[in-house]
Amino acid sequence: MIPKIRNIFINLPVENLSRSITFFTTLDFEFNQLLTDQHVSCLTLKEGVYVNLIEQTYFKEITHNDVPNKYTQTEMMLTLVATSKEKLSEFLNKAIELGAIEVNTKNDMDGVYCRRFMDLDGHLWEMLYYDQTLLFFE
Repeated sequence: MIPKIRNIFINLPVENLSRSITFFTTLDFEFNQLLTDQHVSCLTLKEGVYVNLIEQTYFKEITHNDVPNKYTQTEMMLTLVATSKEKLSEFLNKAIELGAIEVNTKNDMDGVYCRRFMDLDGHLWEMLYYDQTLLFFE
């Protein structure tokens, strides 16, 4: 039986913490200063869902593992659902202006539109929009 989940923390290694903070702040994300120190900065996706950006060296220290090679490996893909195609494209275009790299993706499902990008540290983000009449998530 799964315990009741109070919060979700996604932990991602970053090469340069201040550069990553600037990137995500410019994309209008907020950071929780109470959960931030010299090695980690806590980005808020929404109430209860957070992304800890962790300096690579410290990440390796606490996980006892190497950081995957961003050019040949994908550690995970984070999917964010947008309220409209226009908002999705606006967000992604801004990320690209800030140095993210768009990753080609197919958009061949009826009522579903997505675009992907790699952030400054090679983490794969997917922006998704789907027709609300096809509602499969709340």
